[in-house]
Amino acid sequence: MSDPVQNPYLSPTAASAAATESTGTLLTTLRTNQIIAIALIQGVLLITAILAFMTLRSAPNANPAPVAMPAGAGDLVLPLMGAVLGAGSLVASMLVSKIMRQASINRFIASKENVPRPIDENITMTPAIRKLVGAASATRIVALAILEGAAVFNAILMLLDGYLALHLAVITVCIFAMGVRFPTLRKRLDLIEEVAS
Repeated sequence: MSDPVQNPYLSPTAASAAATESTGTLLTTLRTNQIIAIALIQGVLLITAILAFMTLRSAPNANPAPVAMPAGAGDLVLPLMGAVLGAGSLVASMLVSKIMRQASINRFIASKENVPRPIDENITMTPAIRKLVGAASATRIVALAILEGAAVFNAILMLLDGYLALHLAVITVCIFAMGVRFPTLRKRLDLIEEVAS
């Protein structure tokens, strides 16, 4: 009675394939990361579209500023906050990525584990490589989240202050930077090759 519980609806070959897949391969972790990246990018696009629509619909009905509160340099505080946060998020995502990537590489090197050959999508996922790929996934998600935060903040500011073009420009740059950080098989293989050398 030491047999593990098995799904009676799976054929023996499907059961062994499911067991192999559950241990994780490079491609399965990559697909998971791609889904997360797409969800983050799609969330920014959806929020931006909704808030841009609301901004455009409310612009004609906006009340002018009262005479006691004349327009001045104070009107640029929110747009400047959005632009500075957008630029800061680009720098922060690059720095955090670089620091976290180097830390994961150093951890892998400290493990003194050899990288199995050949290095391709069917590479054997040893515990050290699994940790390296997991750290790369975490690094990418953190970088994407930093950029997403700046983009969503600018989308909210767009609704508040009405500077549509400026905030859309910052959001576009953030989305482009998120697209550049999109996880691909080549990027993962390059990371593994870097630690192998």
